[in-house]
Amino acid sequence: MSKLDPIKEKIGALKAQLGEKLGRFGLGKKGAPASAPASGQAPPSNSLGEIYRKGSTGTRLQVLLMVLFAIVAIASTGIAVKKFMKRFQKAADQSALKKEYADSFGEINRRVIENASVLSLGKFTVNAFVEGKSTHLSMDVWVRTDGAPAADFVQKWDTALYDKVVEALNELYHDKVNLLSEEGKQIGKTKVIAKLNEGMQVGKIEDIYFYNLVSQ
Repeated sequence: MSKLDPIKEKIGALKAQLGEKLGRFGLGKKGAPASAPASGQAPPSNSLGEIYRKGSTGTRLQVLLMVLFAIVAIASTGIAVKKFMKRFQKAADQSALKKEYADSFGEINRRVIENASVLSLGKFTVNAFVEGKSTHLSMDVWVRTDGAPAADFVQKWDTALYDKVVEALNELYHDKVNLLSEEGKQIGKTKVIAKLNEGMQVGKIEDIYFYNLVSQ
């Protein structure tokens, strides 16, 4: 608001000059009239409209200038308020944007970690029991570990874990579990997870996924 001080000073100076001219029209300063009004008459008005109406050309010009300065002061105040509100809104938007970015990066990081823990153990072709008869079943098996250390262990010992899956699938065949049915898939997943965790020395296998199951 410091930019408005010069304008306020100019308005004050104009008011002082106008006060000196009030005496010409019997309009002294408030509380000290130049001459007492006649009995029964209303006291003279000291409004800007009255001064402009009764004043000389110079006085009218000063009134106009004072009104103009007042308008400029109001406009400047409005512009300053608008700028402040824009800065405030911009700061609020930036804060919201930063939070959105933080949430997005957090979600991306979570997915990266999750995806890094999902690994393929390869393609398997084993004997299987499907719809009451023996057949060959091929499938892709993926595992999801409980973290990066377990994922590293799976990558280093994938061959040993591969054998664990084959062992579990053979047991499912002897138990005549149909891996193509929903119930059989759940039984098979539970069996394979338990067998894999027997060979896990770091972390554990949380889930497995059967893909591209094809009966041959």
